Amino acid sequence: MGKFNKGGYLGGFDQLRAPDAPTLGTITVGDEQLQVPITAPSYSTGTIAYYCATAIGGGVSIGAESTSSPVTITGLTNGTEYTVSGVVKSEYGSSPSSATSTATPSEPSWTGARAVFSGGSGGDGATVNIIEYVTIASTGNTTDFGDLTGTTRLSAAISNSTTGLIAALFDGSTRTDTIDKITIASAGNASDFGNLTEAKFGVMGVSNGIRGVFAGGQTASGYSNVMEYVTIASDGNGTDFGDLSNNNSGSSTKGGESNSATRGVFAGGFNQNVMEYITIASTGDVTDFGDLTVARYGISGFGSATRGCYAGGFTSSRSNVIDYITIASTGNATDFGDLTAAKIVQGSGASNLSRGLIAGGDAPDNQYQNVIEYITISSTGNGTDFGDLSAIRVEVAATSG
Repeated sequence: MGKFNKGGYLGGFDQLRAPDAPTLGTITVGDEQLQVPITAPSYSTGTIAYYCATAIGGGVSIGAESTSSPVTITGLTNGTEYTVSGVVKSEYGSSPSSATSTATPSEPSWTGARAVFSGGSGGDGATVNIIEYVTIASTGNTTDFGDLTGTTRLSAAISNSTTGLIAALFDGSTRTDTIDKITIASAGNASDFGNLTEAKFGVMGVSNGIRGVFAGGQTASGYSNVMEYVTIASDGNGTDFGDLSNNNSGSSTKGGESNSATRGVFAGGFNQNVMEYITIASTGDVTDFGDLTVARYGISGFGSATRGCYAGGFTSSRSNVIDYITIASTGNATDFGDLTAAKIVQGSGASNLSRGLIAGGDAPDNQYQNVIEYITISSTGNGTDFGDLSAIRVEVAATSG
């Protein structure tokens, strides 16, 4: 008896065959990407090894595959309608294609309207559970948002257009693996999202709007180079992503981070000027990107769809340096301008597609700041006063949809 793929039989009477056609679930639209849920058919003669999705639009076909569903297709053009289909693969071959669906990637209209600042350490050294926000396109002081589930400093914050996650809550003495969740457009207290794979502090975070990746930090046994990811729309625990290099492991002396819809770039660390990047939709270890203009830690990172910016930090003294990079390329950072004061800002950066905010910080002689300043990301120049946090503090987590 012959061999038939696409649902046919393989050999004799063993009836080993390729899978039948899968079905597609509701496609999630993102910025230059689509997240495609693929449900494999009932299948007892083999193991589904890969889920594959293809989007065709504007005369271009782009595919992606994953060992699990959903499959994220990146590199698409916003505003273009794509026809999407899926197949699954086993050791006996590929299935027929699913029925097609259509979807149009787009930048969410709400993207970057608010910057949300959470946690931090005040002038008395005590950690807080405060969450507050500003409207990025305007100027002014923060407004109360709600409370975290616990006090924290040196946490990482990432988000999609609606949900913000604050990871590795740390009260100044006890490390945790806790991930909190907020709805950015609606004030209210945080709720539990899930857990990292290890308890630590000083974590960095990047996101492509669908997946968030938390990297580095300091555990009870020392610095960690572990990266792990979560799917922002689904509560759950972290999954292994890959490793940072030994030169950029985050810590209480954490580096900064920025991301586009495709890449995340981690920069600096204790006595380091190294920058390295990941492709957020896949998994794997970091790749070298280039160097900062000045080796430093305690950096505030943020960016637009094309540029990453890294502000402040500490070398042998506090720094007011602002650097920038073009995220889609590789190479060394370029000087952007200066903050209004030399300070360690420890991760307090948020942005929309045009404006970046830097909040709080620790200026010389341990003079904690409540100052928020802003820059226009597409240009160069020094920071400009925006408004104030509700209280002086350092090591605040910040995100902005």
